[in-house]
Amino acid sequence: MGGEREMTLGKKDNKEGNIASLDGFRIHEINGEVHFHDDTNKLKAVVPVGVWYKAWDKLRGEPTTWVFIDTSNNTNISVGTRLINDEFDIIVSIKTIKVGKDYTKLNTFSKRK
Repeated sequence: MGGEREMTLGKKDNKEGNIASLDGFRIHEINGEVHFHDDTNKLKAVVPVGVWYKAWDKLRGEPTTWVFIDTSNNTNISVGTRLINDEFDIIVSIKTIKVGKDYTKLNTFSKRK
């Protein structure tokens, strides 16, 4: 793993403080993207930095859920904040998706040259 910013979260603390883990999740920033890795299930979701920080502004202030579809890796990432028993915390999951043929056609049409 590499990146401009890396950190540790959750149960799998890294003594060097260079890998963010949330029950098997590593998170790092590189080349204008935030990479979320679910190493247990060998899944990855990549989110543009601007999109992530806009979502985080909303997530950090209220219990809500945010979902991003990463069609390059055929995954979706769901990040939710919850207030349970006076504790405000986060839930993250990455799942595989299938990209439909109509989405693929429209996406190809909509790409800027």
